[in-house]
Amino acid sequence: MEVNLIITIINSVAIPILSGAIFYNSRKRKEAALASQAESMAIATSADGWKQLCEKRDEDVRAKEEELRRKDDKIETLFDKVNQLRDNISDLENKNHELVMLNQELEWNRCEVNGCSNRKPPRNRENLRKLSLENNMMYVDRTD
Repeated sequence: MEVNLIITIINSVAIPILSGAIFYNSRKRKEAALASQAESMAIATSADGWKQLCEKRDEDVRAKEEELRRKDDKIETLFDKVNQLRDNISDLENKNHELVMLNQELEWNRCEVNGCSNRKPPRNRENLRKLSLENNMMYVDRTD
């Protein structure tokens, strides 16, 4: 009977201790699993946030590139227009210079006496011929 008593005492003491140890280990594993799961969810949430942030940045970059492309096209169009206007200004300046030269020539060839057969222009051709001969240059009237 003593053996039964010792076994009963051991069972009475050992079973609650072993049960507590087993339950404690089980609870500890369960808490560790919950903590690991919460950590995994936090990492996933953080990764989703970073992914959304990168996608938004990519969209912003694409939008900025498109806006920059449109502005470049607009600048090219304006430069083409400026070059066209410069060409027009250059053409007008050339025509103006031609007209100024024609006006000077007409003023040079203007006759002081109207309606006579002896045309008398304001320039003195004989003096021009003498000056050109003195300077070894040849004076030639326009023939056109």
